[in-house]
Order: sequence, then structure tokens, then C-alpha cells
Amino acid sequence: MGMRVCLGRGVYIAGIVLSLAGMAWGADDGDDKTKSKPPPAWLKTVTLLEAGKEPALKPCRIRYSLSWNHLINAGEASIVMRNGGKTGEASNELLTGEASARSSGGVRLLWAYDCELKSQVDKTQLRPMWFEHSETENGETVSYRTDFKPGRVETRRYQTEAKTGKIKTKKRTFKYAHVYDLLSSILCLRSLPLKTGETLTGVVQPFDAPYLVSFAVQGREKRDYLGKKKDTIRLGIKVQKINKDLSLKKYKKMKTATLWVSEDEYRLPLELRADIFVGYVAATLVERDFLVGSKGLIENKKTASVKSVEGDLVKKPAVEVELKKKSLQSKAGE
Repeated sequence: MGMRVCLGRGVYIAGIVLSLAGMAWGADDGDDKTKSKPPPAWLKTVTLLEAGKEPALKPCRIRYSLSWNHLINAGEASIVMRNGGKTGEASNELLTGEASARSSGGVRLLWAYDCELKSQVDKTQLRPMWFEHSETENGETVSYRTDFKPGRVETRRYQTEAKTGKIKTKKRTFKYAHVYDLLSSILCLRSLPLKTGETLTGVVQPFDAPYLVSFAVQGREKRDYLGKKKDTIRLGIKVQKINKDLSLKKYKKMKTATLWVSEDEYRLPLELRADIFVGYVAATLVERDFLVGSKGLIENKKTASVKSVEGDLVKKPAVEVELKKKSLQSKAGE
């Protein structure tokens, strides 16, 4: 049982990350319970981030292997980044990220986990527009739809029971400014100088609750990566959950985490290690392909060939189906 929990939580964390800043006020389920309270003390530690000057990430597909102590294969994660057109209102250029992660091997026999994610980010400001996530754990599915609006974040949560198929829904609203999702936080982080000794702290909302996340730039180092020495930037990660009353809660699923980013023109996360109560779980970059053309073709420089990845993207989360269904029901009742 202990090993199951250890590996399960570790794979979950690694999949999420591979996936920041100014706080206003918080509320839950449309009821603003904290409006009269003074700002929390940790607000002073938050860094109001803006997109940096490092080169933007080119459309690409990257794949990570997930393991326990680099000894036991625990799962895999795949991410695709594409240019995503423009918004209707401001005509801002968008980036679309789609990802999937799953447990595998012996770990899957103990803990069957699959997730799919999709996100759109303003390409200029590197701010999130919306985020969707659907995960299935041992037959039970939970889906989220999060919209990032001026001064607030709105989330709908759908939980499908494995035995009955019944869907439970919940809506939450957090009145924050400058909150990031998983994709936008990584894109914004990699665009910054990342000077040794500095700490960047902000608010990231991956699902239906916000977290205070700090990235401490610990230095530069040569690191063995797939048999080669690579120049990397090492960052220490600290995660704390933000409660409804804006107090902080220790994130028990992860003691500490370390992220190594390649110090080159790509600035991709090469490896993430999440320390748990028995060893660590690692997500390691094992494949990188760039996309070319309007249809998103992969250009493989090693073989000088080009192959299509059409159809390789994650399927739309169940939450989209539910949103459309509720929209139709709403219109029918008007």
C-alpha cells in the first residue's frame, strides 16, 4: 500500500508540473467571504511577472518518461505546443498546448492513472486564457474547465462516478489578478533571465484551487543527460496550497522538488525531481521534435524526414461535452 501511494502521488506530481502573480481577493462558489479581511502576509513575497526577452518557444512536441529513483518505469507524459490563431476580441495571437500523461508498467497494475490537458495562452503577454484538464484514476473521471478573466478565475469541476456514471458538478470563483495556469507559468518562467540567487514567486491554478509556487534559481551546472553533458539552470520549487481564507497550507504530496532547464536557445525542462517519503519521482525529457507548416508536421533532423502528427493530440476532455450539453439545456429552458 505504501509503495502504491508513493509511486501514484509521484507520477501525478510529475505529470502535473510538465506541466505566477499578483493577488487581489479570494472567494469560493460565488460567495466572497474574504472581502473584508486584510491582504495576507505572503502577498508581499509575490513577484508580478511580465514576459521576458528570451526567445519564444517554437511549436514542438516533447515527451517525458516518469520513473521512481530512475530505477522503475512509472509512466510517460507528452506535450504538444502549437500556434493557436487569434482571439475574437483583442486579436491577440495564441499558443495552444495539449498534453497527456499516464502511469505504465507495474505501477499501472497498482494505480491506473490517465490525464489529458489543453490550454490556450496569450502569445505576447504569456497569460492564460483558459485551461481544461480531465483525469481518470482507477475508473473514476474528474474534469475541469478554468477560465482566466480580468480580476478573477472561474472553474467548473465535473466528477463522474465509476459505478453509477453519475456526474457531480461544482463551480468555484477566485477573485485573483495575474494568476497563471501550468503552461503559462512555465512559458513565462523560461522567458526570464533566471539570475542565480533570485526567487520568483506567484500564484498558479492547475485545477480548481490556487497554489503559491516559488522558484529559487540555485545556479548553473553541467548535468549528465542521455549520455551527454548539458549546461543547465537549476531551480528549487516550493509549493503551498492557498486555502479559502487565503492562509497557506503545506503541500503534503511533495516535500521538495528540483527542476533543471537547459541553458540554450530552447530552455526546455530537462528533468524534474519530486522528493517523496521514499526516494523521488523523476520526469526526464527523452524526445523533442519541432513542428513545421500549418498542419503541424514534425521535422526530424536526425533522419531529415518529415512526418505528420495529425491525430496524435489528446482527445477533448469530457468537460467540453458537459459544457455543451448544459449550454443546450439552458437555451432550451429560456
